[in-house]
Order: sequence, then structure tokens, then C-alpha cells
Amino acid sequence: MSVKKVVIVGGGITGSVLALDLKQRGITPVLVEISPSWDALGHGITIQGNLLRAFQRVGVAQAIIDGGFPYDGFATRAPDGTLLDSVDSVPLGGPDLPPSVGALRSFVQSVLSRAVVAAGIEVRLGTTVTSITDVDDGVEAVLSDGTVERADVLVGADGVRSCVRPMLGIQATPAPVGMAIWRVVADRPDDLDRTNLFFGGPRYVAGLCPISSDQLYGYVVDEDVRRSRSEGPAFHEVLRERMTGYGSWWEAIRSGVGPGSSIDYRSLELMLVDDPWFRGRSIVIGDAAHVCPPMLAQGAAMGAEDAVVLAECLDLEVDVPEMFSRFMARRLPRVRKVVDLSMEVARRELHGATAASEIEENVERTMAEAMLMLCEAP
Repeated sequence: MSVKKVVIVGGGITGSVLALDLKQRGITPVLVEISPSWDALGHGITIQGNLLRAFQRVGVAQAIIDGGFPYDGFATRAPDGTLLDSVDSVPLGGPDLPPSVGALRSFVQSVLSRAVVAAGIEVRLGTTVTSITDVDDGVEAVLSDGTVERADVLVGADGVRSCVRPMLGIQATPAPVGMAIWRVVADRPDDLDRTNLFFGGPRYVAGLCPISSDQLYGYVVDEDVRRSRSEGPAFHEVLRERMTGYGSWWEAIRSGVGPGSSIDYRSLELMLVDDPWFRGRSIVIGDAAHVCPPMLAQGAAMGAEDAVVLAECLDLEVDVPEMFSRFMARRLPRVRKVVDLSMEVARRELHGATAASEIEENVERTMAEAMLMLCEAP
């Protein structure tokens, strides 16, 4: 059977990559995005080589490299900034792509959104799906604007709070890890030219990542207090306090955090939908199917890999259940390993050693194991 039309719910990184890949294969995607403005939060994202490889597949890698900050490794440091180690990153995307790129997530989304529009893909903004029904040899999706879309396949790429997942009868829900992450965008010093991770300080871990010629994003992983902007002290005051105890570049960054700073706070969660991720002619991918703490910087990469592998499977001359089964056989073992290794790092930081050098050694060992696996194409 040949798939001719696919409804994609969710226009983030995963959904946009899938739409672009399908379009290139001659399959018609209809992208349904609940946001009327189709934007993303402005905090930073670390793009590993395997995510760049997926971006290259759909023709947007160079634009993201040009607008971000390519670099080739990371440094680990004690809380006062003392260098513990400097590690070259594995080029997961191959020798023609940088090992890592830092960028604003909003910039990455803008590149993808422009590419989707330029490809002539139909995008339905400000709407989402309200019901899904398999009918004959297709699937029928009722949208919140009252229209009905009929397609061969429906894909839920609508994130951790997916509306598609429960509609398919998948009961999995995200569980708190016990950690939260604070992110802030700040000016980048000239000598900060790769990710720097600070271990053994007053928080679980802190990091600084370049995202452009003049910007970085800093993050602090702390206990999860499920805080909202309407509760207690202003966000910038709390973040300044969370940064206390870290030296080197942190001192200037901390002094620059104020009411106008771009700050993102969110609880870290864990979820892995048991095999299968599909029911009938509908499937969930990306954060709708799996979420883990960002210790390996692989969340967006796993979603984009899902997208390109699913596009390959939907292009096969087999029936839809077989397409989905082949997709699961390729994706589930790899995603499960990333989730497990990410949680291994998180648990060490939650319950493990407090000495910076010991944490750093354990984290580097786990990251090396993950990179070895991820060198192979998905």
C-alpha cells in the first residue's frame, strides 16, 4: 500500500522535520499546530550531530549552523571554574557536520517554519485534533475548527502533553524526575567557545553553552519545586540565588540577570511509551512518546530521528501496520537506551557523589557510552 496523505499534529521540531521529509518523498503532509503564532520559547538548545544529520536530510542544517554557534567539544569544571577536563565531541552526524551547534530554540523553529511554508505544505495554525477515527482504508481527524481531515495516517508529534496519545488509548503519562532546570540567555564572553559543565556545586549541575557570536545560554539544574511566575519572589531573583556558588563566567552572568532577562523554568520529567506507539492508523512520536531529562542533550534529536525514520517507513510498499512495526523495531531500542542513560546521569546527580571530580568521571563515562551508540545512523 502506498501512503499518499498524512495528518501531523504538532508543528515543533519533530512535526516540522516529518512534514518536510514526507513532502520530499511525494507524500502530502497536512500540519496542524495549536499555536496561532507557531513560535517557540527563546531559551537555548544544544544540537548534537545526529540532530544536525536529520536537519541535513530535510535541507535546513546549513541555515541552522550559520545562525548558531558550531563547536567541537565540552569542558568539565569544579564550581569555582577550575578546569577538570576538556573533551572533544564525537561527530555523530558524520565528518561533514560539526559535532555540536548551540542555538536559540526559537531560531531553530523559525528556520523550520520558513522551510515548511517554502515547501508549500498546508499548515493549519491555531487548531488541533479533537477526535480520531479509523475509517475503511484511512483515518478521519476532526479538528477544533470544525473541519474534518481524512488521510492514510495520522501522526501525533504534539509533545509531552500530547492530546493524540490519550485519544489512541495509550495510558502513559510523564512522571517527575525530582529535578527542574532554569535557563537564561546572556552575553557570551569571547573565551567561552564550547559547552562548560560545572559539577559538585550547590546545585545538581550547571552549564554554559554558546548559542551565537554574542550570546550563550546558562542553565542550573536544581530541586523541583514546581514553581510558577505568580508565586513568591520574581523569577530573576530566584535564579540569581540559584547561581550563587559558581565562579568564573558565572559571576558576570549572575550580575546581569534582571527583570528583563529571558528566563525559562521547567520541571524535568520521564516517560517512555511501551511498544507499540501506534493504534490502528495513528502513531505518536517524539516527546509524545518519550521524554527524559536533558542530561545527554538528545531530546530534540530523538524526536527528529523518529521523524526521518517514520518518513522512510511510510514510503514503503507495505501495509500501514507493517510500516509502523518496522518503525518500532528501529526506534524503540535506541530511544530506550537514551532514556535509560539520561536517567542514569540524573540519578547520579540526585543521589550520587558530591565531589566534582567523581561526578564528572561518572558523567563522562555515561556520555561516552551514549555517543558510541549514537554514531550509528538511526
